[in-house]
Amino acid sequence: MSRALLRRRLLTLAASALAQDVPIEVRVRVQDGERGGLPIADATVELHGITPPHTLEASHSAVTDAEGVARFTVPARAGSEAYAELDNGRRFFSEAVPLDDPVPRTMVLDAYPVVHDTSVLFAASVQSIVELWESYLVVSQVWTFGVDEPVVFQSTTERMGSIVRVPVPEDAVGVTVVHPAEEARVMDGYVAVAVDVAPAGVDE
Repeated sequence: MSRALLRRRLLTLAASALAQDVPIEVRVRVQDGERGGLPIADATVELHGITPPHTLEASHSAVTDAEGVARFTVPARAGSEAYAELDNGRRFFSEAVPLDDPVPRTMVLDAYPVVHDTSVLFAASVQSIVELWESYLVVSQVWTFGVDEPVVFQSTTERMGSIVRVPVPEDAVGVTVVHPAEEARVMDGYVAVAVDVAPAGVDE
């Protein structure tokens, strides 16, 4: 083996050892999506290290300080990445960052208050299809909801007032819900449905 080839292999091994052994400092800043990005203190943040596509290597917990920052020290791993998670009544996730280079990382995690007041909801769109079938008019509708405040709306059976009522035409018969079938019930004159609605851009 030539000296040049041996040197290249030794350098490759050294780089590999560095990637495995050197710790990385990861800072996660948790901010309030409702109030202009103000920091959220005393929040428990989980940092998950994964090897794509779905192998979980380890999870770590830390609490945010007065500046809304949770600090972690994790080992560098070739090909791995990390993402942060916060659960404040709803789970929020950050974008993933690579962990294959021992360079400090900073992540930002936007969190929104979870509310159960239906007044924040609006119908972002209602698509209707009307078809003539024998002696009936068949009406199919797709409702898409949005929130008009920087909050996450959630229905809960503990607060029945949070259940959304979608009206149906007067004298309608044979009403069925295709989606979400498990979270909806056809009532007298309306469909009761449980929904989870986040601000635009938070969910897919």
